[in-house]
Amino acid sequence: MTTTGWSPQSLVFLLCFSSFTLIVVLGQKEVPSPCFSKQ
Repeated sequence: MTTTGWSPQSLVFLLCFSSFTLIVVLGQKEVPSPCFSKQ
């Protein structure tokens, strides 16, 4: 297990990608279920 393959740029890219995916998933879930927006 060598950490030399993980550069700060790749970690930042993974962080942005994961956050973007989370926003997209939450956005898609909010459309068919308006119950969450009422709370």
